Amino acid sequence: MLKLFFKIMDLDRRWIFLMVAVIVTIPLFIPSNPPIVPDRPVQELYNFIDALPEGTPIMICFDYSPDSLAELNPMGRALVRHAFSKNLRVIGLALAWPAASGLGLEIISSSAEEYGKIEGVDWAYFGYKIGYSQIVIGMGKNIAQTVQEDHKGLSLNNMEMFKEIKNYDDIGIVIDLAAGGSLGLFVTYVNTMYNRPVSTGVTAVMAADYYPYLQSGQIIGMLNGLKGAADYEKLVNRKGLATRGMASQNWAHIMIIILIVLGNISFLLTKKQQSKQ
Repeated sequence: MLKLFFKIMDLDRRWIFLMVAVIVTIPLFIPSNPPIVPDRPVQELYNFIDALPEGTPIMICFDYSPDSLAELNPMGRALVRHAFSKNLRVIGLALAWPAASGLGLEIISSSAEEYGKIEGVDWAYFGYKIGYSQIVIGMGKNIAQTVQEDHKGLSLNNMEMFKEIKNYDDIGIVIDLAAGGSLGLFVTYVNTMYNRPVSTGVTAVMAADYYPYLQSGQIIGMLNGLKGAADYEKLVNRKGLATRGMASQNWAHIMIIILIVLGNISFLLTKKQQSKQ
């Protein structure tokens, strides 16, 4: 047994890297059911959206770039699926990064296809729009006049959706999926200026900065990193990448804990052995 612990001290770190890679990869391809208990902020957002009347539009702003899609893409997909399953209408746009335009479009269009939703009637996507704060403020007065065209260059005035939707007063909730500091603008203008509900989904490293908004009631719920996305997948009963990612993360954490324990035992035994010599 002692020889085993001494060998651990001499283990080539590349074997550890390989073990981590295997442990992380397997759950992504093999179905698993990790224990997921939704956090209260996630449940609050789910409950709010679930209670909206049929036909109510929700707006989702995709404010992240491809380097953050592992956490934020599953959030967007789960939110859009929930909305379509409740026969809510979805409006999407990108304001922070041009690269987010394609990410949001893929999520909404593919989800719309799943639920048989029609573009221009059940959903609309504006694409990337320049002039962040001006767009956010302007939509509070008139969405069609501020945005003017969708991602295809079609006038919003000619869309059936926008015969009934004028500004934030007609939107059930505005959700900012953010990898930066964009939420502050939505809180300042959409919530404070126009007194409309706002929520967010953020990367795990950013979440601590936004809990004060939850406590003050300026946002309704929050999705926190991959865990928040997995929580929402659980609530909508549609397992996706976030659920599989949580399984990978759980097993990786377990393996790291085991290695830390073994490494410390090996170190102490080796030190004890050296002191006897």
